[in-house]
Amino acid sequence: MPLRFTLFNAVTLLIMAVTLVTGMALARRRRTPNWPFLSYLLILAYWRAFEGALHGVGVSAAVGGGLLLRLGWLRGRLQEPVRWITLAAFGYILLRGADLILGGELSYLLFRR
Repeated sequence: MPLRFTLFNAVTLLIMAVTLVTGMALARRRRTPNWPFLSYLLILAYWRAFEGALHGVGVSAAVGGGLLLRLGWLRGRLQEPVRWITLAAFGYILLRGADLILGGELSYLLFRR
């Protein structure tokens, strides 16, 4: 199946790139800079614009966890599990974006019986 270039696919690729860069910054540093706020806004805008493309729990975990880590409200032991949950939510956004671009073939290959 050839990849068709549509506006939806282009925006989805942009969101995937932003999510990947933000996740890499979150994984490398203990405290992230201010630019991920823009990426959180883009993820929320994509979620609202294309209703049904992403699940609300995954978006909430990614954005909420990222904001908690960035604003420094977590100290000690709670910081590391929230970091891993946030990275897992970013992974969900990347996998779901790839599935949307491929037209559902990724979920068919991964979850067929």
